[in-house]
Amino acid sequence: MTEDASPENLRKFLESDDPAMVQMGLSMAKGMGVPEELLPTILEHYIWNDSKAIRAAAKSIFNTSTSVETQAKIKENWKVRYRTLSITGDKFPEAVSPLIEAFKSQDEFAQIVLKPLTKTLEDEDAYIRENTIYALGKIGDKRAVQPLIKALGDKNPWNRQIVAEVLGKIGDKRAVQPLIKALGDKDSWFGNGVSRVIFALGQIGDRRAVEPLIKALEDKDEDIRQDAINALGNIGDKRAVEPLIRALEDEEEYFRQDAAKALGKIGDKIAVESLIKILEDKNLKRVIYVGYREHIRQNAAEALGKIGDKRAVEPLTNTLRDEDSELVGTVREALKKLGHEVK
Repeated sequence: MTEDASPENLRKFLESDDPAMVQMGLSMAKGMGVPEELLPTILEHYIWNDSKAIRAAAKSIFNTSTSVETQAKIKENWKVRYRTLSITGDKFPEAVSPLIEAFKSQDEFAQIVLKPLTKTLEDEDAYIRENTIYALGKIGDKRAVQPLIKALGDKNPWNRQIVAEVLGKIGDKRAVQPLIKALGDKDSWFGNGVSRVIFALGQIGDRRAVEPLIKALEDKDEDIRQDAINALGNIGDKRAVEPLIRALEDEEEYFRQDAAKALGKIGDKIAVESLIKILEDKNLKRVIYVGYREHIRQNAAEALGKIGDKRAVEPLTNTLRDEDSELVGTVREALKKLGHEVK
């Protein structure tokens, strides 16, 4: 192999912005063969290049250099007309998702399919970037995580909120530290941006987020505190138990309601006595609305059933005489989980 035909020179030709250089690179590849690491570049020309001649040459080389199985995946899931779809439109994610799924064990090929979208995250138009983020969310592929993490720094605050939401939906743990950092930079968000970051951390469920979320329980913003309670419940780490027990005494009814539910998800027996106290208090001091009062007790009963501590049997049994039918139904289910099914 001459120096001019080396893999590195071949790469330079294939990655050139000059169509003539790309054509020359494809001719070189046809004569000398394609190193495996350059197959994704060949695939990119095959499916995305604007030149029909380049696409045809790349297709021929790709099909002679890859397995029959890989060829079949593209033939089955890729149509030439997909190139004419608006990248940020609703139809694009629907069109490319099957091919991305087909390449779920071949990252380098799937990333080429995603490349037009991830590249558009850097567009000057904030609206285009917004639509791109939504499109990546619809696809939901983890190979878009790194570009999306970078987009957490988007200069448009609304776009940053959507990125946080999409990262939570995808659920990849690589996003945890960037989201924690974003949570600490509260002043850079507007509206419910911080809440979206917290919700995303709760969806991902990584324990690294526990301490920052416990800190968020002290925030002055009520929405942030409530979202932190729910996120901690979703993560299920026992470090959150004591702070959530304190939240059972919060002045806001819906905090107490959500705290009881979160404690049930975590399932630590340390919370049993506090939950029994809530269950037995029919008046629940400081609770203004009867609906909230019953939901708090109902969530406490459900939590006691999930935790599974026998100390809850007697208080739950006594609650069967309560006038609230929904509460009684929840109590019956809780007793069933504790091995005390009521007829």
